[in-house]
Amino acid sequence: LGYACRVELPGGEKDVLPQTWCRDDKGGERWRWKSLPEPRPLYGLDELAAKPGANVLVAEGEKAADAARRLLPKLAVITWPGGCKALHKADWSPLAGRKVLVWPDADAPGLHAADGVTINGRFRKGVAQLAAEAGAEAVKVVQPPDGVPEGWDAADAEADGWDTQRTMAHLRAALRDPAPHVVEEQGPDAGPGPADQEPQPEAGPGPAGQEQPPAYDDAPQGFDEFPDERTDVGGWQSMAPFRILGYDHELYYYMPREKRQVVALTPSQHSKANLITLANLGWWERTFPGRRGADWDAALNALVQASHAAGTFDPARIRGRGAWWDDGTPVLHLGDCVVVGGERRPVHDIDTRYVYEVAPPMRANFDDPLPSAEAVRLLQLCEMLNWEKPINAKLLAGWVMLAPICGALNWRPHIWLTGSSGSGKTWVMEHIVRRGVGDAGLFVQSATSEAGLRQSLGHDARPVVFDEAEGETAKARTGIETVMQLMRQASSENGAVIVKGSANGQAMSYRIRSMFAFASIGVGVQQYSDKSRVSILGLRRNNDPGAADRFAKLKAAWLETMRPEYVERLHARAFRMIPVIRANAETFAIAAAEAIGEQRIGDQVGALLAGAYALHSTREITLDEAREWVRRQDWHDEAALQEQRDEEMCLQALMEHTVRVQGANTTHDRTIGELAALAVEAAYDTEIGRTAADDALRRHGFRVTDDNKGLYVSTTHTAIKRILSDTPWVANWGRIIERLDGAEKAASAVRFTSGSRSRAVLVPLGLIVD
Repeated sequence: LGYACRVELPGGEKDVLPQTWCRDDKGGERWRWKSLPEPRPLYGLDELAAKPGANVLVAEGEKAADAARRLLPKLAVITWPGGCKALHKADWSPLAGRKVLVWPDADAPGLHAADGVTINGRFRKGVAQLAAEAGAEAVKVVQPPDGVPEGWDAADAEADGWDTQRTMAHLRAALRDPAPHVVEEQGPDAGPGPADQEPQPEAGPGPAGQEQPPAYDDAPQGFDEFPDERTDVGGWQSMAPFRILGYDHELYYYMPREKRQVVALTPSQHSKANLITLANLGWWERTFPGRRGADWDAALNALVQASHAAGTFDPARIRGRGAWWDDGTPVLHLGDCVVVGGERRPVHDIDTRYVYEVAPPMRANFDDPLPSAEAVRLLQLCEMLNWEKPINAKLLAGWVMLAPICGALNWRPHIWLTGSSGSGKTWVMEHIVRRGVGDAGLFVQSATSEAGLRQSLGHDARPVVFDEAEGETAKARTGIETVMQLMRQASSENGAVIVKGSANGQAMSYRIRSMFAFASIGVGVQQYSDKSRVSILGLRRNNDPGAADRFAKLKAAWLETMRPEYVERLHARAFRMIPVIRANAETFAIAAAEAIGEQRIGDQVGALLAGAYALHSTREITLDEAREWVRRQDWHDEAALQEQRDEEMCLQALMEHTVRVQGANTTHDRTIGELAALAVEAAYDTEIGRTAADDALRRHGFRVTDDNKGLYVSTTHTAIKRILSDTPWVANWGRIIERLDGAEKAASAVRFTSGSRSRAVLVPLGLIVD
């Protein structure tokens, strides 16, 4: 349509000359130095068309508009042709239904062009009024910063080194309502608009109950992650330097735009000290003025009501550091920035329904991911270890590959490294696991509690390396069990939220997305639900004559492989391969479940194999190829695990328990299982008779049925409780053994000894006695 030709003159002056494509009376067309016909089109109609859902920024002049587009790429940036005196000659109708920010130059003509001005009793409309008349949904003005030079605009901000983050921070902090009450007693050329417009009443706060300015979402499209949750009560939210996320029971959630960390407050915690963490004191005093400073009761009421209007907020939407799968897009949160599509962005610069919090930065470099020929060296290094089973090398390498991206996985596998003293497990944990995880990991030892882990992780998706996970005492075993509960919930993306009480009486919810690596001599995994989520990787002590030479070769390979730059490039490969790894994990899970016979174990093994395969190749594996990979491995332990569930292990623990029995001449030690066989005469013992065996069973909560076909097991007996005191089944052994094939609840209470009756489960004797 035309050009605005800006000519820079000596001494800092400028001319802006319009050039228009014109058609004469004879149909000829050519360029002429002539203004566009009225009403003149806006500069940036293409921006409005390309970004129909974006908020609109009106800059003053084409140069400022071009700079604002570079600084604020998510907004539709426009201006009008002809300068401050030609406002009324532009066609503002394309702003109908849009939310508009006006960014004037930092001088009187610029502010008058934005707000309008009353001159000699007559009001001249500014952009704010013209946009509103055109049907704009809401209009706000960006107040220039204090202390900037006369005429300062977006182009000057760009020249001063401002970036998108700083520009957005300024916009959010400096938005205000238009101020059409400006009065200038100058001449007819002092402001925008024709001088013969009708005088307009000055706008003021109005009486109580008067309709307030319209709602306005100050966060432009793409910068506010939850635009549908913004509800402006009375217009004040449009200038708030924080977002109202909503509420959950007695907690109200906010996101300060500078701090970028979620703040949760109960109603009683909405004190002056806490509210100043959301916005500075001056903002509260201006927004909720009281007789002496801010009216904090009014602020509390406004915040609570606005939170109710925003609706409930799910804390599980808060995301800390780590890799994430964001509705089909891999996102890596490094604390001070996010990586999307290989590009680093500010934490807030991502279109998402999740809330990414700022956190201490983690080091990462994604410019040079490892090629397959180099990545596979990690697997080759793991294969040099002295394993009980060769498959353990792949499972360890797969875990190391997956650990930095654990938050982006559907299933998070865990490993437990074990072996006798001198087998090298500590060396492996320190030099391969810990080095391979790098800055992404959280490294802890035996005294670490579940609460400490949970609070350290917070909303982060980081792997946990837990060394010396021994359970030598009852207290230590209890501590490990609580950590295992945390691990259990972390396995699946659909795992239940962990809810804990807090000192203020409010429930706090957590969703852990970590992969765990444990190491100890003894393995503290007892329940089937844990065994199917943890791969036990056994190391053997190498007593061969050439052990020293073999270890020297291992160290040399480690020095060559696990350098810091190798680990960084390995992480880059893992992050770039997240979609492929997710797909391969599902394929391997199907193949593994077919081979082993249990889907949960298939999910566990399949994820680790997908990690190992990612060291070989960057492509998606076919199901037939995955089946071949699985077929070549030894899954004897996993298959045996599938065959022995919690009910079998609980019964086994009971039957293997040894008790002291009085024989004909002295006492003897016998297991519960042996006594059951003696009580039904399925075995013979020269020292213990049938009656003595039956009496011993009854004293410990067991009783053979009268037809010798079953064994009653008490569900409440204190002796059984003592037998199972250090096992996971102590609290509900009755329900667990009731799952055994053929087991059932006793129809009525069973008498075990004189004066002792209790509920019981009847177990077929064929499960106990051959």
